[in-house]
Amino acid sequence: MTRMQSKSAENERYHIRAVLRALDVLEAFSTDEPALSLMEVSDRIGLNPSTTFRLLATLESRGYVEQDETTGRYRVGVSILKPTSTFLAHLNVRERVYPFLVELRDASRETVHLTVLDPRMMEVIYLEKLEGLQPIGLMSSRVGGRSPAYCTAVGKALLAYQDPGVVRGFFSKNGMRRFTANTITTVDALMEELERVRERG
Repeated sequence: MTRMQSKSAENERYHIRAVLRALDVLEAFSTDEPALSLMEVSDRIGLNPSTTFRLLATLESRGYVEQDETTGRYRVGVSILKPTSTFLAHLNVRERVYPFLVELRDASRETVHLTVLDPRMMEVIYLEKLEGLQPIGLMSSRVGGRSPAYCTAVGKALLAYQDPGVVRGFFSKNGMRRFTANTITTVDALMEELERVRERG
C-alpha cells in the first residue's frame, strides 16, 4: 500500500455516511439534467426511494434543493450559493473575468454584463457591468441588482439552458408581468423564444 493509499484509508475512518449520501444527492444533478424526479435521483445514487426522499427532504429544509410544485421534480437550491460564494470570493472571479469583459465591450461597443441566474426566483443577478460605447441611453441594470430573467436578453440566454419543464412550470404558476410593449407575457411565446436562443447559440 502506498503512502497516499494509506492516508486515504485512514481518512475514511472519519467519514460520516449520511453526509456522503447527501453529497451524492447534490452531485446527481448536472447542467445537462438540472431537474430530476425522486426515482431518477434514487437510481443515480444507488439508494432506495425512501432513503433518497429523506435525504432530499433534509436538503430542501435548508434550501440546498428545491422541489417544483408543478412537476414534482427536484433541482439544486439557491443555498448552494453560500459555500460557492465563499469559493468564488477566494478566486475573485470578477477580477479574473474583467479583462475579458473589457475586450468584449470594446469589440462589440455594446453594454456587457456578468450575471448568474437565481433558479428559485428565475431572476438574473448582475455581478458586473460595463457600459457600451454606443451613443445611446444608459441601461438601467446595476451591479448587485436583479431583473426577471424572461424580459432581459441575458436572462433569456440563461433560461434557454435550464430544464424546459422547470421553466414552463415556474412561469405558468407565477405569471409574466409586462414591462414594455415588447415584453413576452405568455409561457408558449417564451418557450419558443428560448428555442430560438438555443438555435442561435
